[in-house]
Amino acid sequence: MQAILGLLSNHFSKHFHATHSFTQVTGSEDATARMWTAAEAETECIGVFRGHTGYVNAVAIVEYSIYDRRDEDSINVCAVLTGSADATIRKWDATSCECLFVYEGHTARIQK
Repeated sequence: MQAILGLLSNHFSKHFHATHSFTQVTGSEDATARMWTAAEAETECIGVFRGHTGYVNAVAIVEYSIYDRRDEDSINVCAVLTGSADATIRKWDATSCECLFVYEGHTARIQK
């Protein structure tokens, strides 16, 4: 854990995090979320989620299955959800760090 905290030192002061298997996601006052590998002794940033205009103070890693009726098979998907002081929640592809959807409608910051 000390290695993770040391690497996070340039990711501003407040950190909110979610952990899944060997991956951790943190949110920051710099309006980004970052995904970290926690499987190795040397932790490294493996993705940056950019798009919020306010600090990110809520993060979650979610897994779900999408059922395809054509071939009666399901695909497991991993996504990252982030909530921000910009009053939006964003859904991100955990592999590409691409924003898949922006949930709007709140009139105040999103809380953890």
